[in-house]
Amino acid sequence: MKAIVISLLMLFAVSTVSYSQDESDNQFERDNQQKKKSALMDRIRFGGGAGAQFGAQTYIQATPQITYYITDRLTSGLGITYIYYRYDLDRIYGSGGIYTSSVYGGSAHVNYLLLKSALIHTEYEALNYEYYDRITYNFERRWLGSFFVGGGYRQYFNNDRSYIQILLLYNLNYQPNSLYSSPFVPRINIYF
Repeated sequence: MKAIVISLLMLFAVSTVSYSQDESDNQFERDNQQKKKSALMDRIRFGGGAGAQFGAQTYIQATPQITYYITDRLTSGLGITYIYYRYDLDRIYGSGGIYTSSVYGGSAHVNYLLLKSALIHTEYEALNYEYYDRITYNFERRWLGSFFVGGGYRQYFNNDRSYIQILLLYNLNYQPNSLYSSPFVPRINIYF
């Protein structure tokens, strides 16, 4: 009987030790996964830009973006763009009614920090817009791809986690029928 009690006590002790070992291993794995998730989220920034103008010419733009820090100096990201136009041609030209249109598309960009606040920027943007075809006398939609290069300045806030980025870009694919009035395109974005 004494041997059975000792055997049961030893079995209980071994199972308790192995159970606590499993629990500590599981806790270690959970902590490690949390650290990896936290490290990933520390490398991602959400932000973008927005703009609006109201009156005879109404313009509303939203450009959300996501950026990933590949290294401390190199970032890459994706964005989507939506622009709403509304022209009151009666107020602008004296006749013509109301004209509305939308522009939509996406972009991919890469930034490289030369200094903490100075950067170079490249971006490819594809936008779908409506244009007036003077041959068919109709409005038609088409895609326009633009490749931008340039540089800018970053001002950090919120313990260097967030920043405002001011860019001056040059459109290497600028065309006279472009959506942009000049090959030089300024941008202001904010990221959190």
